[in-house]
Order: sequence, then structure tokens, then C-alpha cells
Amino acid sequence: MNVDVNQLFEMLESDDEDVQYKGIDEAAKVKYLSIFILPIESKGLWENCARVLANRTNEELELYLPWLFEWLKDANWPGFDIIYKRIQSMPTRFIALEYQCAVKKALQCMDEMWLEWMSGLISNQELLSSLPPDQQKLMKNYYERQWNTQME
Repeated sequence: MNVDVNQLFEMLESDDEDVQYKGIDEAAKVKYLSIFILPIESKGLWENCARVLANRTNEELELYLPWLFEWLKDANWPGFDIIYKRIQSMPTRFIALEYQCAVKKALQCMDEMWLEWMSGLISNQELLSSLPPDQQKLMKNYYERQWNTQME
């Protein structure tokens, strides 16, 4: 990496789009991705951090899935759409177990909105089928409530 993490974050948060794109290019060289997952330093970084993560392979992202699902807690968060679409594009075999864990965690926290946003992912019938029956029923209910669509 030609820049340190401080410079990288400054680039990603820059008002200049060219500098942001250079930052995203530099971020592609970073091996450990956790620094890009909802960095507490500034929400202004989140959109470009989501772009950095979305460009990584399924294999690279697999380790970080528990934290990527955390990003789905609030659809107003910068980068939400990017992370949502990236998770949605991943094969079920990569996300099924961590999705189940995220559902359990959201239930423990009683986070209704998180469950509603995550329920959109069950439009993938293979993901829905991978859930235990109680989670299938629960997520279908959230899906119908949030997305106003009946599940088959």
C-alpha cells in the first residue's frame, strides 16, 4: 500500500470524487478488510467503504459476513444498498449459516427493523429453504410486512 490507513480514510472521505476513486483503488490493496466495515471514525466513510468491500470476492468476504449483516440494520446508513446487493449476489452456500446467526442475533436484540431489512434476502428461495422451519416462518412474516409481497 502506498498510503497509510489515515491517508486512505482521508481519500475515501474527500469531497473530490477523483480522490475518492484513487482511495478506492488504494483500498483494493488492503488485505484485512475489517477496517472498512462500518468504521466508527466517520459515517462519511461508509459509502466508499461499502464500494471497497463490494469489489472483493466471495471468498474474501466470507470471513466478514457477520459484520456485513450488521450493516443491514438501517437502510438509511450510507452504503446499505451496496452491501445489501453484494450479500444478495453471493451464493447461498456462503451466506446461509451467517444469515441464520444474524437472524438469531436480531431476535435477541428485538431489532424489528433489522429483521425486516434482512427478510428481503429470502426472495432467494434457496436461502429461505436453508433456514430452520421457525426462522422460515418468522422471516416470511417480516418479508410480507416489509416488502408487501406474499411468499409462496
